[in-house]
Parts: sequence; C-alpha cells; structure tokens
Amino acid sequence: MINFKKVTAVLSSALMIGMTAGMAAAANYPAPFVSGGTANVAIVYGTNAQASDAVAAAAIKEDLATGVSGTSGTGETASASGDNVQLTKSSNRINLNDGIDDIWTASITKSNLPTLLADGVYANDENTEYSYTQKVVFSDGVDFAHFADSDYEDKKSSLGFKLSNSQFVLNYTLDWTTNPESDVTGGDLVDIETTSITMLGREYYFLDFDNVTSDVTLLDAASSTILSEGETSTVTVGDKTYTVGMNFIGSSSVKLDIDGQVTSSLSAGGTQKLDDGSYVGIKEINVQDYAGGTKNVEFSIGTGKLEIKGGGTASATGLTNCGSSTSIELNDLAVDDITGCIKRANSVSGKEKLDKIVLTWKTDEEVFLTPTNDLLMPGFEALKFTMGDIVFPKMEETLVEYSGDDVFEIKTTIKDGAITLPILFLGSAGNFTYIGKASDEQLETGNGSVYLEYNATSGRNEGFIASWNNSKESESYYLSAKVSRDSSGAKTNRTTIKNKLTGEEVCKDLQATDVCTLGNVELTVNNVNYAATDRNVSLQINSGGSFNRLYTVEGLSIWLPYKTNPSANGTTRGEINMGDGTAANCNGTDTLDGNNCEDFTLWFQEEDKDETLGAGTVFNMTLKTSSTSSVKASVTNLRGPNSVALETERSSKIYDGWVYDELATNIQWDKTNTDQYSAKVIYHGDEVFADVFLSAPGSVVTSGSAGVGEIGDVVVLDSETSMFTKNLVVVGGSCINTVAANLVGASHCTSDWETATGIGAGKYLIQSYDNPYATGTEIALLVAGYNAADTTNAQAALVASTFDMTVGKKYTGTTATNAVAT
Repeated sequence: MINFKKVTAVLSSALMIGMTAGMAAAANYPAPFVSGGTANVAIVYGTNAQASDAVAAAAIKEDLATGVSGTSGTGETASASGDNVQLTKSSNRINLNDGIDDIWTASITKSNLPTLLADGVYANDENTEYSYTQKVVFSDGVDFAHFADSDYEDKKSSLGFKLSNSQFVLNYTLDWTTNPESDVTGGDLVDIETTSITMLGREYYFLDFDNVTSDVTLLDAASSTILSEGETSTVTVGDKTYTVGMNFIGSSSVKLDIDGQVTSSLSAGGTQKLDDGSYVGIKEINVQDYAGGTKNVEFSIGTGKLEIKGGGTASATGLTNCGSSTSIELNDLAVDDITGCIKRANSVSGKEKLDKIVLTWKTDEEVFLTPTNDLLMPGFEALKFTMGDIVFPKMEETLVEYSGDDVFEIKTTIKDGAITLPILFLGSAGNFTYIGKASDEQLETGNGSVYLEYNATSGRNEGFIASWNNSKESESYYLSAKVSRDSSGAKTNRTTIKNKLTGEEVCKDLQATDVCTLGNVELTVNNVNYAATDRNVSLQINSGGSFNRLYTVEGLSIWLPYKTNPSANGTTRGEINMGDGTAANCNGTDTLDGNNCEDFTLWFQEEDKDETLGAGTVFNMTLKTSSTSSVKASVTNLRGPNSVALETERSSKIYDGWVYDELATNIQWDKTNTDQYSAKVIYHGDEVFADVFLSAPGSVVTSGSAGVGEIGDVVVLDSETSMFTKNLVVVGGSCINTVAANLVGASHCTSDWETATGIGAGKYLIQSYDNPYATGTEIALLVAGYNAADTTNAQAALVASTFDMTVGKKYTGTTATNAVAT
C-alpha cells in the first residue's frame, strides 16, 4: 500500500522561470530524504535557535511525511465499481493465515451480487415457468499467506493467496425452486431444448439435452430463427449481423450458407464453429418429403458453445457421480479448472425433472491472487477475485544489529523520539560480558523487580529504561541519574534524573522519599549514597512499571536483558546468566534456550488487534556470539499449528518472515554483511488484512489511501549527533546551528554570515552539500536565512517546490515564492 502524495503549491511564474535550470537533475526534493516511500533523514536545528526554527523544522518533517508509505493513519480499505461484494468485513477481516471461507461463511447470493446472482424465472418449451436462485459457496484452503514461488514474479517474497494445483476455489449453484420437467422424445429432453436461461449474468440457450447421458449443449448469447428453403434470413448476435441462406436440406441434415461460409452437413443437435469464432447450432429440421411440401430448419448462432457432461450429485467440496467426464467443454476445448453437472430430480409420470446446475472451480495449476494479480473464473469469465492493496495501518521499524563497537543495539522509537539503545557488550573472550555498551557504560536494567540500584559513579552505569503500561497505554523513557551532595552543613545526598533523549533534567535534587514523575512513570527515591568512590541511587517504580521492558511508540513490547543469579538457570524472558563473561563460567544449561553469555534470546510481543498490550503474539530472535557475531532471526509464533512465519529470500541476502496473526509483524533478516547479520522488525500497531472482492469482470477495484505518513522523531538538536549519518536538512544559520557552521566553515554571524554566503538581511539560501558526518552518498541541505524570519521563508520555499538536490546546487530568495538558482 504505497501512496505517494506530494502537495505542490501553485508557484508564481518568477519562481518557475528562476528554477528552470535546476529542474533537469534526477534527484529532486523530497528525494533523497524520502525515496520510494522510505525516509532517510534527520532535520537539525540549533540548540540556541529561536522557536521559529523548531517550527520550521517540524513543518519540513510534516511535508516529508506525506511521502512515507503507510506509516501512520488507519489505512483505508479499497472500493470497487460495478457488481461486486467486498469479502473483507469490518467486523472480521482476512488476516494472515485466514481463509476466505473463515471470514465469509455464508453463501454469496443476490443480496451480494444483485446482477450476477439475480433470481430468475425459466420457461420450458411448453411455456411453463419455474423460478430459481443462484449462489456461490467458498471452499476451504484459500488462505492469505506469505509465499515465494518461481511461478510468481521470479520468487519474489509476497503476501497474497497462493492456490496449489487441484485447489477447490468455489461452487456455483443454480437451484430451481420448483423442478422443470420435460417429455422425452428421441432420447432428448425436448421441452428443455430450444429454451433459454440466464446464468451468472449471461443468457444461455439449451441446444441439446441427452436424456441417457445427461450431456447438455448450450449456446452463449444466441439468436435463433427459422429458415425455409429458398429464403435468406438476417440474424443479429450482439453487435454482429449474419446473412444466412440454405445450401442444402434433407430429411435429417442441412447445410447453411452463413456470410458465404458453407457449413458441413449438420443434423439436429449438431454444431459447427464459424470463421469468426461463433457457433451455429441446429435445433430442428422439418421436411415434408412430397411434392410441394415445406422444408425449413430452426437454428441458432451464438458467441460460444458450452457443453456440460453427465449428471449427478453435488457436494460442498466438489462434484460426485457426474459421469465419467465432468470437465466442461467451452468451444470444443476442455476447461480442466471447471467441472459441472445438471443434477436431476426424480422423474414423475414419465416426465424428467431438473434440480440444479452446479459448477465447481478447481485449479488445474498453481494460481495466485495478489494486489497485482486478479483471479478470473476460467472459461465462463463471469466471476473475478480482486485484491486491493494490503492494508498496513502503520510501519514502525525496530532495528537490531551488531555495531562496530562490539555491541548489540536496538534502534527504535519511544515516546520522546528515536533511540539507539546498547544492550549487550562482547568482551575479549567472545562472550556477552556486560549489559550495555561497555564496562564503563553499562545499561542498568534491574533484577526483574520494581527496584533499581543505579550506580552513578563515573565509569559505571550509562543509563536506564523506565517504562509503564496499563494494558491499553504504554510509555518508556531513557534516563540517567547523577548523585551529588549539597554544600550545607547537613550535607544532604541528592540525585538528579536526566532524560537522555531530550537532554532535559526532568527531576532535580531529589532526596530519599521524593518522587520523580514522567508521564505515568513515578520513580520513588529510596536511598541516595554519596561516597568518594561509590555513588548510587536506589529507585522504585510505581505499579505497572518496569526497568527491563521497552515499549515502542506503537506498543511493541521488548524484553531487555537483565542479570540473573550466576548459580541459577534463566527461566524468564530477559534473564541472562553471563557469569563473568568467560566460557568456563558461561551457564548454557538454562531452561529457556539462549539466556546465557554465548547467545541471548531477545523476546518481543505484539498487542492484539484491540490494542491490548501483552495480549498479542510473542516472537523472538537470537543474538549470537561467535567469531562473526550476528543476529540469528528466529521467528516463533506460539499460537498454534501452521503459524510459523517463513524465512524467504526477497533479495540477494535479505530474508522475510511474518508473524501469522492479526498484526502481521514483518521480520527482515539481513545477511548482506556475511560477518554480522542484522534484523529489522516492522510493527504495524493495528490490524493488517487482505482486502478482497468477488465481482463481475468489468468491476474496477481502487485501493484506499494509506493516510498521512509518520517518519518518527527525525527532528533533532544540533547536539544530538546519533542521526547525523542520514541525509540532513539543516535549519538555521551558522551562528546558532553548529551543523550549519560545519557546512559553511565557521560560526558566522550577521556581517560575517553575509560575507561567507552572500546572504544579507531579508534573504535566505537553500544549498546542498556532501554530508560531512557520513561516509556514503548522503547529503546535507542547508535551509537558512539572515535572521529567523528569513529562515522561515526558506522553509516555506522548500516545501512549495521540487528543488534539485544535486550537491553544490544553491538557491536564494527573499519570499516563499521567489527562489532562484545561482
């Protein structure tokens, strides 16, 4: 579900003329910041800037978010025109591992497809009327799944419906309310022959009905007439008109001349294909074999010939007792995907009766239903399955990777923004030695209880996570604490707690029993210890709180590692027994596989579809220590059989896995770096479902909008360097933004800024540079004015057009609509 929407303002002719030279380049804004629906950007403003710079940065973020694929909003279901029924129900959607029949258990009838499945009235040759109904019933096994197949887009990893050979798709039934009856003459049901019936929205003409074999021949969209010897007749079928004469007529056979094509000798019930692909069928030959007697033939011309072989009993999953051959024939060719029969009712007083016409669609080879591939009923082409874009409500990314500092990191988004959280450090022995980044930068995660002993001594703990949830809401904070002693005579020990993402000291100078409140998190100070070589604080979190659980913005739960007793076996998610990190003291006999210093099982849990925390599917991946340390993604679903997601190659070294449930979390295992693998968890935060329609062939399905995008907290201060390796949009001049100063060469203010850039009072520039913080092809775009008001104008100009982002390109202007290339 990729819907790229870039709002472009109506620009003045001066702007368009001024920018003509710059429009030739291939990379135009919003690329490379957003490309192909994916964002790679950090928007940087100065720590000491005026508030208007922060507003400008937020406006650029909002503009870029419109191009991000389905990362926010509820996502919209598709719509369809014409005769159609949406099989996705608002109350019960088609989630991964669901079959269409699981969601739509009732029959499809006239209330769903009023034209195709309309009730009808059939009249036999004696003009007796019989009413009938039509319905479609889905078969078991047509499931929404993850697959990769060489017969579909060169084994591309895909979500959709893969139907194997001999897979039942559906049953169609035309059921007479009262059973039509017919006399039998010459072995045929003569009161059925020469009559018409509307089936699946199309009229069919009964040309022949053999009472012994129950073989039936029908003509599609036929027109009939009676032609006498020596005459010509005009027959119109659809938009085609035929001129028909008689070449020969005998007592039991006839040759017709149709637009100059003379047929073979045909008897009653015989058919022949014409040069244009239509069919002529002989209904009856009447010859008065004496001088002056009349001779005529009744015939039909139709666009196609349908033969249903045999008769018998129909069941919900297929046809039985329909004769030795039950495949239908269309235009003299077998349609192996469709079997059919006309079920007979018990005869009464020499009258033969009909009960039902049943058609079963069963695949003759692998077929696929995806957003780019419809599934059309073979032969009849009367029913079509169409799938709109898969609805992904959000796309929140959590990356787990091994960094160059011998550290496993989690990169995700929590309440205060993007976070890079070091969780496990590899010591020289090649085993996990510390929780956190290093021996002097440890992450304190407590012991699985509501208490935390935080060592604030320099060179020990670097930070801690404080989280809270109440089953419907959650929040996590990345914090640190320092310990001090005041200078008064009492020498009171105090602690100050800092938010590591925002840089704000959220609670200052707390003493024992004081409470620090952040949102719904309440941290009670139990004790503060201050000594020359040992400074620590003891904290207790409120009900619903945790020091070893991380909650992303969208509600994905992650169990962080915390140390267990060295002599005990880890039996709880998150527990890790790493001893002293040496192989000799690495406890590998734990109950939960992967809770020791050689490998660690990182556990996740989704919400359920009602957004209840801790109620969704649990899955995991293994963080493995070895000479080539890597993340071994192992997706395990604990909900039951057939629920383990596949790991399927999507590109040369990237594998896909999906959690089979309502939220359908996607795990991408990246093996591009043969030494160090990484894994990306794409969490959708709400129900993911296939949007499927059953319709007439002319129906058009239009996928819904993904909603407004959300690219996470990409707006950062110039002091927050962790995101600087991305493509940068640098807001504000070098006097107040250190990144801008790096780009222009120094911290220039006022006249120095004008000398360095040529931008004086009332003017701004938009200029692209190589990103000095990155080693790849990332750029840094400077959006800055002489003063704060000019920077606001620069931001407005940027989002109003499509500037060339080639490194070295420079635009200047004074208002939002008059930027020119220089």
